Amino acid sequence: MNVVIYNAIHMIGLYFLFYWMILKIYRTYYRLEAKSTTLIYIYSLIINQNLCIYNSPGLIHFRNQLNRSQYSLQI
Repeated sequence: MNVVIYNAIHMIGLYFLFYWMILKIYRTYYRLEAKSTTLIYIYSLIINQNLCIYNSPGLIHFRNQLNRSQYSLQI
């Protein structure tokens, strides 16, 4: 249950980050101030977000369960 709560908080945070990034991109292009540093920052945020989703404890647990079920099916 603890993992579910943690994952929910994690996903809410990630969605907030995602919308904030979209806003930032829109504002930079709307004002025509798209500097390379802001773009690099946005790209690094996107990469970091994907890593966070991939390594969230809920998904790690789910992957472990899948691996166990595959091994049991093979045996």
